[in-house]
Amino acid sequence: MSKIGYARCSIADQNPARQKGWLQSQRCERIYVDMLSGKDTHRPQLQAMLDYAHEGDMFCVEPISRLAR
Repeated sequence: MSKIGYARCSIADQNPARQKGWLQSQRCERIYVDMLSGKDTHRPQLQAMLDYAHEGDMFCVEPISRLAR
């Protein structure tokens, strides 16, 4: 089982450092970051995370609104 983290910032000038710091504190082995609006359904790093994941892996996202709106 792996812990996999996902962070998303809505616009390019936002900094994902707070989200990444939290994911690191949760000991995520991999962290994927998208710099896209929540209205954009094409999220390359989210798809990469889902492609990487195996059965039994745990996803970490904080806050949950970063995953979906």
